[in-house]
Amino acid sequence: MEDNRYTIGGSLESALKGEFTFSAESVLKEGWEITKNGKSVLLLGVLLIFWITAGFSLFLYQFTEFGKNPEGETAFLNQFLMEASLTVLLAPFFAALEMTGISNSIRAISRPSFIFHFVPKTLILSVASLLVGFVVQIGFAFLILPGIYLLMASSFTIPLILDKGFTPVRALVTSISVVNRRLLEFMKVFGFFALLGVICAMTFGIALIWTLPFYYNVKGVLYRDIFGVQVKVLPNNNEKLKSDNIFHA
Repeated sequence: MEDNRYTIGGSLESALKGEFTFSAESVLKEGWEITKNGKSVLLLGVLLIFWITAGFSLFLYQFTEFGKNPEGETAFLNQFLMEASLTVLLAPFFAALEMTGISNSIRAISRPSFIFHFVPKTLILSVASLLVGFVVQIGFAFLILPGIYLLMASSFTIPLILDKGFTPVRALVTSISVVNRRLLEFMKVFGFFALLGVICAMTFGIALIWTLPFYYNVKGVLYRDIFGVQVKVLPNNNEKLKSDNIFHA
């Protein structure tokens, strides 16, 4: 018996044509409902990223030239190399957070091992992350608002690469194009998380335990509703379809 495949949510074709709509309020509400019971894997991913960042930074400052307090161009170059290295190192794990949010949005099975699922795709994910970071930095170099806009508009780049098989450039251009179609609603969603960021700072980061999983689950709901997610339901030994959705990227 063949796998039963179907698509949940929107579609790439309708997204490119701007034939989609969503309400910021309903997306945030659904994202929060998912977060109540679907944040454990996301929290593990966040903790892993934190420890990798801390360990890598400690290694650099203890055993390399980074710990010798260079000045001028050397300091700038060292900072650039450190940020670029971290981007490459963390790219597959940030991608896992993105895809876990999408998996949660369709109530698929999410396991802790999924955090490492995209390590074999580190190269293309690193290229995409560096590209997005470069574009966003160009925006911030001119004014704050262009940087914020590009940060928001490029937010679907990684999922489009992993789920739709796009190249980094095509994924970035598609993400920006689609976000522009419903810019006001996207501004409401990301503006809400900007406010939550202020609250997190006031709680010395404690609120991140809820805010970060909430953020990735909301992005997952947005991706599902706009681009659609293909899933399959696998038959069990009795040839009856199981109720669990299986999402593969």
